[in-house]
Amino acid sequence: FSSVKPVLFAPANRGVTVRAYEDLAGKKIGQTANSVYFEPYNSDTSLDKVFLIDETAVLRMLTLGRLDVVVGTEPNISWDLARLGLRERVEPTVWQPDDKTPLYVVVSPRSDAAGLAGKIDSCIREILSDGTMQKIMDAYK
Repeated sequence: FSSVKPVLFAPANRGVTVRAYEDLAGKKIGQTANSVYFEPYNSDTSLDKVFLIDETAVLRMLTLGRLDVVVGTEPNISWDLARLGLRERVEPTVWQPDDKTPLYVVVSPRSDAAGLAGKIDSCIREILSDGTMQKIMDAYK
């Protein structure tokens, strides 16, 4: 995929409401350790953030009732929800951040593959333009 976006999920049918950023105050929010999502969330020290090893752990804690809300990245978190069979147990919050983080493929000039950087770029552009990338991404939703 070419970008990720932050998303918020809450337990399904438990009445956890997030209609605006300010509604995160007072809620226990799960996230992956060492991850950044969006501002002002990343720098907001007033929020009760719980840092876990990965999105799988974050989602499990949410479904166990130990968290009120989780923040993750789309499409990664949707894949984890499907893989863990948790789609019916969580729901996206009403408010969602309007941010995107572009992703890049980088080839180190010291890599044995450095001479292939142009070919890699060409192949990525091709699968983006011919719809192949979208088909791959759709398989993970």
